[in-house]
Amino acid sequence: MTDKIKVAIVRHNGLFMGGTEKFLQIMAAEVNKDKFEVDFFTTNAMRFKDREKYLKDRGVNIIKFHKLNWRNFPKLWMNKINYFWFWLKFKKNYYDVVQITNFSWDEYPYNSFYGENVCQFVVFAPFCDFPCIKLSILNSQWLKDKWVSTGGNADEAVVIPVPTWKPLTDENMRKELGIADDVFVCGFHQRKHDDIFSDVQLKAYGFIENDKTHMIVLNGSDLYKKQAEELMIKNITFIDYLKTEEDMSRFFNTLDLYTHGRKDGETYGTIFVEAMIHGVPCISHLSGIQDAMEETIGKGGYVVERNPNTYAQKISEVMSMSKEDYKQLCEDARNESLNRFTYDVVIPKIEESWKYVAGRTSERPVF
Repeated sequence: MTDKIKVAIVRHNGLFMGGTEKFLQIMAAEVNKDKFEVDFFTTNAMRFKDREKYLKDRGVNIIKFHKLNWRNFPKLWMNKINYFWFWLKFKKNYYDVVQITNFSWDEYPYNSFYGENVCQFVVFAPFCDFPCIKLSILNSQWLKDKWVSTGGNADEAVVIPVPTWKPLTDENMRKELGIADDVFVCGFHQRKHDDIFSDVQLKAYGFIENDKTHMIVLNGSDLYKKQAEELMIKNITFIDYLKTEEDMSRFFNTLDLYTHGRKDGETYGTIFVEAMIHGVPCISHLSGIQDAMEETIGKGGYVVERNPNTYAQKISEVMSMSKEDYKQLCEDARNESLNRFTYDVVIPKIEESWKYVAGRTSERPVF
């Protein structure tokens, strides 16, 4: 019997709910444990116990290390001191695969792994050269093209999207939010950062709002609350945080249209595939910065120019569809996710990639 492939996934704040961290968690949790042994190195944070449970329940060994935050030293020495406890726990020659992240800047300690078994998840372009990378994983062809155009090696890179879980419930949140069944509900959720705030989607919604429409904003910058007040939007609900994936299913089941907007766009857009698996079509706008949205959404919705009027017109078109046409749009959205983004489709690609990095096959995967 072939020995299991030993994998180390390394990410400070690795239990967080950001897109990068969730992808690494999914990698760790969902690969076949008869074939892979996974150690997940993360800082010793007490938050997100549900994510820790998710990993442990699926046979992942979580190794926590304390990260200091001393800032009164030259950068190199500061970083080495900050990650002192990690290097004490990391067994350099034990692993067949070391899985790291690359955010397109020279980030320690991810730029300090040496060997022939390093796999990097490239989150952003442009290309940033880390030593000894055997394979690079990127979430979209759009991102790969940008990365290659700035120096990345196309021959040692594969496109693997972040997969989505299938709906965990048929229930929705309309009753508890006081939203009638015949109301057309738009909504989105976003990280609580002002620097990704987009003023497009609420402006667009404001143009078409009536007594039979409602907007839901989950998490997101407080600038959305300020904007809603300035626009005098009446039918809007703000939700601070939902802890579980079942609650997220209920959120998506409440929506008729996922109305996305983000200042810097998306290099992939996990949120689209999560919405579409619930049969919710999506709309977004171009950013001029990161614009992989059309590739991800496919037939499951629309991407328009960064213009509130154009965005509002597209919402109106969806609201005015016949029942048959809207039902078909919802089916197209669901099929985009089912055919391209489920665990059944994506996890085998992760496994093939790690086999290649570990030297268990000489054939580089092609996806």
